[in-house]
Parts: sequence; structure tokens; C-alpha cells
Amino acid sequence: MILGYRNDVLASQREEKEAIEQFLKVISDKRRLEIIGLLKQSNRYAGELAQLLMLTPAAINYHTNLLIDLNLIRITRMDSRIYYVLDTERLAALMDQTKSLLLR
Repeated sequence: MILGYRNDVLASQREEKEAIEQFLKVISDKRRLEIIGLLKQSNRYAGELAQLLMLTPAAINYHTNLLIDLNLIRITRMDSRIYYVLDTERLAALMDQTKSLLLR
């Protein structure tokens, strides 16, 4: 028997579970779900999100930073504006991982 044989597997599973827990915390907020919904329609800049959601720029910054930390959205520069872009592949992957964890 080799000690530590499954440590890497267990660590990977723990990291995946923690990522899913963080994902669920982040998307449990109404405003962040609204931001995801708007970005699903098209790329948007912070001022546009603030106007559409009737939030302050600081609130948009707070919510988008949490989404950026999970790599759910990324930033791209177009002309003189910084736009937020939804990473649909990352969102789908986290949804699949969540489904897998909950239905194991």
C-alpha cells in the first residue's frame, strides 16, 4: 500500500467542491444573475449595466469583480470603453460540475 496515493485525487475533488460552492454563492445574488442575463444578450460596459439595472457604478464594479474572480466574465477594450463579456463556456462548465456534484 502506498501512502498518499489518492491525496492528489482528494485534493482535486476538494478544490472542485470549493469552486462550486463559490459559484453558487456568487450566482445566488439577484443583481449578479441580472448582469449575467444582460451579458448573455450582448457585451456591455459598466455605465450601461448601471443604467439598465439602476445601480451605482460602484455597485456594478463590486458585482462584476466577483464574476471576474470566477472567470465568468472577462474584460475587453473596444474603442475607448471597457466592456464586460460573458464566458458562456466557463458558465456551462461550472453548471455541469454543479450538476455532477449534486447528482453523484
